Order: sequence, then C-alpha cells, then structure tokens
Amino acid sequence: MQDGQAARTLQSVSANNPGLCFDCVYARRIKSEKGSIFLQCQLSFTDSEFQRYPRLPVLRCSGYEKQPGL
Repeated sequence: MQDGQAARTLQSVSANNPGLCFDCVYARRIKSEKGSIFLQCQLSFTDSEFQRYPRLPVLRCSGYEKQPGL
C-alpha cells in the first residue's frame, strides 16, 4: 500500500468525497445528460478485478495511482 493511500484510508470520507478515485489517474468522470456524475475506472477495461463503476467511497484499491501534481 502506498503512503498516500494509507493516509487517505484514515481520513473521514463524506458523500462528496469519492475516496481514492478523487485523484487516481485511472478514474474518468462521466456526466449524464441529466447532470449526474459517475466515476468510471479505466482499469476495468483490461482487468476484471476492477469494477467499471465502483461503489464510492473507494478506500482501498490495488490499482490506485495518484495523478501527478495533485
């Protein structure tokens, strides 16, 4: 587990915080026609271990990689 991931799992997570997906390089934000926002895991297209639309907040993830500069 990476240091940032360990620290984030100890934080309280609100309904507006998607957990690790917030700054993961593999998370893609999808906006519906009605304005709802979903987070899609790009790793799900190549590895069945990952859910396409994970249940939020994600507190642990083996594929988590923090976006540089965030």
